[in-house]
Amino acid sequence: MVSEEIAASLEEQSASALLRVPRATRDVLCLRDDTVSLCNSVAGFLDKLKKDAAGLTQWRSGF
Repeated sequence: MVSEEIAASLEEQSASALLRVPRATRDVLCLRDDTVSLCNSVAGFLDKLKKDAAGLTQWRSGF
């Protein structure tokens, strides 16, 4: 009797866990997309800082 209850509980928990997999997969894909977007934004900021620093160096060398 106890083993049947354990088996039923495990089956229910497994089924419930399997239902959560698609949602978890979507969340991971969304996080990946957000990470790529953030990396691209940071790369853009760094490029702008490098250009601004180069411009400042040229400006200062004019003095």
